[in-house]
Amino acid sequence: VIGALGGILLGAWTATKQYKWQDRSATLASLVLISTPTFVIAVVLQIITIRLGRAFGFQWEFLGETGVRDAPFIPRMLDRAEHLLLPTLTLALPLIAVYSRYQRNLMLDTLHADYVRTARAKGLTKRRAVFKHALRTALIPVGTLFAFFLVCLGLLVLRITHPTLPRPFRCPAGKLVAAAGAATKAPMASARKHPS
Repeated sequence: VIGALGGILLGAWTATKQYKWQDRSATLASLVLISTPTFVIAVVLQIITIRLGRAFGFQWEFLGETGVRDAPFIPRMLDRAEHLLLPTLTLALPLIAVYSRYQRNLMLDTLHADYVRTARAKGLTKRRAVFKHALRTALIPVGTLFAFFLVCLGLLVLRITHPTLPRPFRCPAGKLVAAAGAATKAPMASARKHPS
């Protein structure tokens, strides 16, 4: 959710600044984040957090694996939320980059559409035309993509939490991939041989 919201906002903003330094720097940052593996992003964020803590003279309490164990409910939950900050940011940054690229391209298509130009010609401000006409239209495909990701995530959680699901929810290819992984037959996991 954080990745989708951040990516939509960033993509819409960079589309309104097409070919300016804001657009180019956001594009560069997005491409770097998309190309970088998640574990590298995690280590880089830890290094940045430690260096910022040293530069400003304080120790980040939420770095590391230890936390408050024998405490009341609210302090324990706040401590867990602090410990989830960097992992959440690590997973959200690549998603922000992906969604921002989608949203930017969709916004550029709609910003040059006839109905947006007509709205501007009728006297709407650029901001109002962007938010009322262009952004609303450009959100439809991104909303569909977000809904698809949510359904996939829900099915994954459902499959993990309830391994004995009824037959329509089970996939026979899953057994094939699991067996191929256990037998370390990598080509079988990527392609299934058709019966002759």
